[in-house]
This record gives sequence, structure tokens and C-alpha cells, in this order.
Amino acid sequence: MTLYYRDVYDHIVRQYETADSLRDLLTSAMDVYLSTVSNRLNQTTKALTVIASLFLPLSFLTGFFGMNFSYLTGVLELPYWTFWIGVATMVGATLIQLYLFRRRGWL
Repeated sequence: MTLYYRDVYDHIVRQYETADSLRDLLTSAMDVYLSTVSNRLNQTTKALTVIASLFLPLSFLTGFFGMNFSYLTGVLELPYWTFWIGVATMVGATLIQLYLFRRRGWL
């Protein structure tokens, strides 16, 4: 009877070690999955940051010159071509940012 219990004990120990190694394997698989999800989230966050930084100067200029102050409106009543200079400046700044971001591999 003692041999039988020793054999059962050996089987239990082996199953316990198998379960322990499988638990470690599942923990490693979960870490790999979470790392992959984190990397995807970082890529998405980077893309959103680049897009936000493209629109930041445009939003600032639009908001600043959209204010209704008498000294600004008097100064800004210049010939019509000044509007196109402002638009060209904003488009040029955006294109330069896009070029720099693509050159650095951010887009």
C-alpha cells in the first residue's frame, strides 16, 4: 500500500509542476499580448499628437485674428491680398511641418 501512495504522490507532484509551468507560460503569453497592445496604443497616440501639432499653429492664428478688437480690425483693414498672404503662410507652415514629420519618420 505504501508503494501505491508513493506512486500517487509522484503523479500529484508531476501534475503540480506541469500546472506551475503552464501558469508561467500563460503569464508570459499575457505579458506579450499586453506589450503588443501597449505598442499599438503608443503608435496611435503618436499619430494623434502629430495631427494635433499640425493644427495647433493654425488654431492659434485663427483664434487670435478672429477676436473682435477695434485696434486689430483697424489694422487688418488692408488690401484684399493680405488675406491670401495669411492663408499661404498657414499652408506653408503646415506643409513644412508635414515634410519634417515624414522625414523624421513620425508619419
